[in-house]
Amino acid sequence: MVYDYQKTDIQVYDAVVRDEWDSISKIFQKHPELRTKPISWQKETPLMIAVGTNQSHRFVRNLLDSLSNDLDSINDAIEAKNEEGDTALHYATKIGNMIDAKLLLSYSTKPTEIALQENNKGVTPLFYAASYGRKKEMLEYLYSLVSAFLSPSKSRIQTQTLLAGPLLNNAIDAGFPGIALNLLDVYSKGVLVSKPYDLQKALRELASRPQLFHSERKLGFLDVLIYKLLYVDEKHSKLTTSVDEKRTRKRYAHDVEAVYAGNELSYYNYKWTSITTWIKRMFRYLASPIKKIYDLKLTHKQSQQLLDRICEMVKEKDNHDVASAFFSSTIFMAVESVNYEVLKKCIATYPSLIWSEYCSDFEHRHMFYEAIKQRQEQVYDLVYEMNSYKGVVLNQIDNKTKENVLHIAAKLAPPHRLNTITGAALQMQRELKWFEEIEAFVEPSLRDGRNKDNKTPRMLFTEEHKELLKEGKEWMKDTASASSVVATLIVTMAFAAVFTLPGILTSRYGEADFLHVLPRRLMGGLFTLFVSLAATMITFSATLALLLQDKCNWIAIPLVIITSIPVGLFAIIQFPLLIELFCATYGSAFFRKRYKKVID
Repeated sequence: MVYDYQKTDIQVYDAVVRDEWDSISKIFQKHPELRTKPISWQKETPLMIAVGTNQSHRFVRNLLDSLSNDLDSINDAIEAKNEEGDTALHYATKIGNMIDAKLLLSYSTKPTEIALQENNKGVTPLFYAASYGRKKEMLEYLYSLVSAFLSPSKSRIQTQTLLAGPLLNNAIDAGFPGIALNLLDVYSKGVLVSKPYDLQKALRELASRPQLFHSERKLGFLDVLIYKLLYVDEKHSKLTTSVDEKRTRKRYAHDVEAVYAGNELSYYNYKWTSITTWIKRMFRYLASPIKKIYDLKLTHKQSQQLLDRICEMVKEKDNHDVASAFFSSTIFMAVESVNYEVLKKCIATYPSLIWSEYCSDFEHRHMFYEAIKQRQEQVYDLVYEMNSYKGVVLNQIDNKTKENVLHIAAKLAPPHRLNTITGAALQMQRELKWFEEIEAFVEPSLRDGRNKDNKTPRMLFTEEHKELLKEGKEWMKDTASASSVVATLIVTMAFAAVFTLPGILTSRYGEADFLHVLPRRLMGGLFTLFVSLAATMITFSATLALLLQDKCNWIAIPLVIITSIPVGLFAIIQFPLLIELFCATYGSAFFRKRYKKVID
């Protein structure tokens, strides 16, 4: 298809992007060839441009309707390619245009071939749907269409089964474990087993995406409660997209009508015509957060099932060399990505992985060292259970750097791990906890061991955390000063003295003080502040009520509400800090090893 410029190209292009079919329909009637002619230097047809806008749905539908009387013409329009070999369906899958994707598939006489049509780079719309991950429904819809075609037992083209491996990895990468699990079940005894690299890559994809698993998600109290109460059936947690190869064009047309009707309702029917409509919308609004939590739990369960299935497939091979090569790179990816579930499952499947070492041009260290470097509490707890491993690894000294494990703990945590803690002071507290935890385990002689720079672990800790100590000092002072100013402004009417958080502004701010002393003082000050504010507001409200008892009673309530606004805002902002300080200082969740077995 060659681009031949005509004066009407700009007019057609403008009508396409504006979704104005009526303004161009007469020109199409007079020159029907313009409906499929390229109108840009990228050899884009009106259909491609309309689909690419993700807004000109009426234009797409009318254009396909105008071509529907000639099957050859409509197939040519849908199969037409631009300069890069992309079809209109490639455009739809790139941007997640579900409405036009269903329209294209419904009007095509060979939808399966369209979904698997390759561009100049060999990429199909199905792979775009998985790679871009715009909409889960898009990938599920296309996969349901081609699943029978890709099946090893039904496929007439054996090479199509080779799509399973890359599609598996793309589905995981896009965050669709249900489709990946379905693929794994279908091809578990076929191409994926004969190509273990695809399975290894899939496991590494899982390891690099902790957000697919439960432990990574930090939900609020109410969300956690809903998460626990929601039930996801094991039998239905897998994707159920078995599709008849003889699925008819009429069925696709029905799907399109449903989606299109929903689109018109969303965009054009803004009026609440009845109380029933209002109630439906209210329930839809209330159900939306619950649906998100359900989808999240479903994703977690599907990801765990996928992980279990891959590990079972490797275990069934009963080959030490294969298992070692398969898991070794994965567990370090899991440590770096903070993916505890993958690491735990891999070690439970193949316990000798605990002895694996991380090797690169610059480093050569055990997994336990990497866990300490990345500040992985759960990985640390996992290793803590294995007494023989601890005894050997904890007391080793690196031949090149002369560093022991306490030197590793003395170094500043990576920024992506450090920034998970609120405020420099709490970050410093966490670093001290890590250092003291490792210090309690190593042999006494290693605590004063010197590295190649003649520095002990304690000296290295002080040097590495110099800036963090300074930032922690400033954070403590700023927090105390801000609280004091707010307290002074609100409480001045009740107390003549200036309120100050006890001991914070005059503390010496040594390293050890950030472990317990300073957090306790800040907690005490904030708690006292909250109590004082509450008592002051109660006193103010009671006094106001007494003064206005026989006068303007109605004005008391508005005054109390208005004066409570700054107090409420301050409490909303600072109360989470008080809770976090308490949990960080007294909570037992930092290291769980003394309280709970990690591997059952």
